[in-house]
Amino acid sequence: MVTFNEEQRTHDKRWLLPERVEDQPREPVQEDSEVPLDEASARARGATSSDEPVWILGDGVPPCRMTPGQYLLQRESWGSQIERVVRVLEGVCPEQGRTTRSVAFQQIESPDRCLLHRKETLTQRAPHEGLIPKKRCEEPECRYMEAVGGGELPGGGGSAVLEVTATWLYPTEEHECSWAHDDFYGIFVQARKDLPFTKIPNVDGLFGVLVDGRGLRAVIGDALWIMTFVPIAPSGQPEKPLSVTAHVAHHDEKTWNSLAPYCGP
Repeated sequence: MVTFNEEQRTHDKRWLLPERVEDQPREPVQEDSEVPLDEASARARGATSSDEPVWILGDGVPPCRMTPGQYLLQRESWGSQIERVVRVLEGVCPEQGRTTRSVAFQQIESPDRCLLHRKETLTQRAPHEGLIPKKRCEEPECRYMEAVGGGELPGGGGSAVLEVTATWLYPTEEHECSWAHDDFYGIFVQARKDLPFTKIPNVDGLFGVLVDGRGLRAVIGDALWIMTFVPIAPSGQPEKPLSVTAHVAHHDEKTWNSLAPYCGP
């Protein structure tokens, strides 16, 4: 994963490769700072990248080649104290099709056969029968709501990835923030049309999918500054995930996999 850092200054737009993020570092952070690191110091702090090219993928655009450059030590005092080692990526990479967090490969050859499809670009479809549990829900004592993200992958092969949220809300005369509710959330993958949907465990926030000439290769989750890559086996089953952390979520930031009224910070 790479992050696009604007630093709230239009002249300081940078692609950064996160190397290591540490919450509550040993040395207290008194004020925000950013200083260069030499390679030995960066590796002592957990940096693992090589000098091979970094290819940034964007939705609907070819991979963009960047060159790993200077290591930086960033320290932040806002919210949870954070110490982060990143590497500046040098080169010109158009912003089109890329967001503040994008998928990247570090390798010599361009990953031309690998395509990223963001969830917003998938063809919407209704959830398959049986994905959402059945519950009795009758107005006005209960309100049922559901939302479906993702959909069918391009190419007409029948592969699909769905992000499903369902809420059973129980209104009362009290303020809506006090209403009880039951929730269901899940990301489901169908690697081929002849395979059943399978739930991907422990992943929040569907970001998109990776495909190549063989079909669906991975599902990508993105929540609270953590991007999770879940390879999909030919059998359609999810394999061991790989997570990359770009930042540390503020204590007020939480996942809200519900359609009930949100009354938090």
